[in-house]
Amino acid sequence: MNSKIMAIWAMIVVLACATLIFISNAHRDKDLLRLENNIKSSAKSYIKDNGIKIKIGESYVVTIDDLIDGEYMSEDENIVKYCIQKVIVSNEIIINKYKIEKECKKITN
Repeated sequence: MNSKIMAIWAMIVVLACATLIFISNAHRDKDLLRLENNIKSSAKSYIKDNGIKIKIGESYVVTIDDLIDGEYMSEDENIVKYCIQKVIVSNEIIINKYKIEKECKKITN
């Protein structure tokens, strides 16, 4: 009987830990999703305001620095944290596609 109770408590502890890990990761993913949506929205405004026309099948690169310098968005520590460098805007037949490029710089000694 005691071993059954121990097994139940062990499962409860494992489930509680798994739940806490899931919740903490879900929050981080929400921050990234919110940031990506903000960047895509800023890139749309940048393309529109600067009158940039992209031909079908071609793409245009908007760097994060362009968006910050043009005051389309403010600096955010998560940009560095998630290594976001640029947005590649490509013209699909009906709508533009916005792909966020992440590129972390490796530090070598």
